[in-house]
Amino acid sequence: MKLSEAWLREWVNPDIDTETLAEQLTLSGLAVENVITVAGNYCAKEDVVVGKIIECKPLTRNLSTTRVHIGERVLNIVCGAENCRKDLKVAVSRRDQHLNSDNCSLPDHKSNSILTITSEGKLCSFADLGLPDNHLHNDYIIELPTSAPLGMNIRDYLQLDDKIIEINVPPNRADCLSICGIAREIAARNKLQFKERIITFQKIRVEDILPIRVEVSEACPRYLARLLKDINVNVPTPLWIREKLRRCDMISDNIVMDIHNYILIELGQPIQVYDRKIIDGSIIVRMAHPDERLVLKNGYPAKLKSNTLVVADNNQVLALAGIIGGQRSMVHSNTTDILLESSFYSPEFIIGRAGHYGLHTPASHRYERGIDPLIQYKAIEMATELLHNICGGQVGPLIDVTNPILVPKGISIILRRKKIDL
Repeated sequence: MKLSEAWLREWVNPDIDTETLAEQLTLSGLAVENVITVAGNYCAKEDVVVGKIIECKPLTRNLSTTRVHIGERVLNIVCGAENCRKDLKVAVSRRDQHLNSDNCSLPDHKSNSILTITSEGKLCSFADLGLPDNHLHNDYIIELPTSAPLGMNIRDYLQLDDKIIEINVPPNRADCLSICGIAREIAARNKLQFKERIITFQKIRVEDILPIRVEVSEACPRYLARLLKDINVNVPTPLWIREKLRRCDMISDNIVMDIHNYILIELGQPIQVYDRKIIDGSIIVRMAHPDERLVLKNGYPAKLKSNTLVVADNNQVLALAGIIGGQRSMVHSNTTDILLESSFYSPEFIIGRAGHYGLHTPASHRYERGIDPLIQYKAIEMATELLHNICGGQVGPLIDVTNPILVPKGISIILRRKKIDL
């Protein structure tokens, strides 16, 4: 598992350096295999700064002339990126500075002229800074949030001094398959108070619900769901989410999948998202029928085994429960209404099932080892908050199908002070 040190320190920030942090993780049974910098020493501290394009005019078929405000002055820069446009916040390499890393593709701009027009800098892409971005073409310039402060250096703004820590999480430490779980461990090690992330509950705007029936309660003692209507799934994923995912070795896909992965890494709880219009009638959690079939999200046509737990509607299977969704019910560019799922699946009903279909997914990896049986509530509220804030739409009420008798109970351990002090 790879994690961002900066992301971890948002949860708990002990007064120790990276080396000591890595040592503490190893002593906790989470062997640190590698520690690397996010961006390396790609440039001097002040080389690349936040700027704003205040003017953009076509120069040739593929080039534009721009005037870029970087705080203390305005630069004239020639740019060939397709997404170059007025009012965009960008990363700017200034003419009087040059990048000093051997691995950086940015040129020295001290004497850079194009078609007799002097270009006083360069508008940078992620690839220019040695940061390949899977969400956009690598020749697109970086699009920064409108709140990015003019003149601030990019290394500070994007926290490029962050470290990526790669750890080996053993099967008996499933609680540490998340930023939250690792932060709890580090807090205990350093005698710090562990502060839970505050989630803002969204106002219920529609009363729409969906009937849910769990036929195998021992396999799924808790199934939470919620409808969200009229959302825009085509909005770009915010840069701060994309960067966090990239540093944890997750490829940015679309806003819905990115939020899914964000919650998976931060809380350790898998969620599932379905296109509401595909669901016929109700949601049923049951065992697969013999020879039932499902085209998986990855395009693989699976012939289901009767020992496989599935999520289905009245007519068809929608997903392999706790493993992977189906292709037909997945969110696409025309989706406007979705069903969020956040469930607890018992490990004994998930162990080995993914392997039957040649799969090993982040969800199955966690469900096989056991997840927190209470964190489903936090995960679905966090997903709701992120989706509503980024994609808009109307929020429906929480649908809670829980069998309290079958939900795993916490174990109380009685300690005597005299024993602890020995």
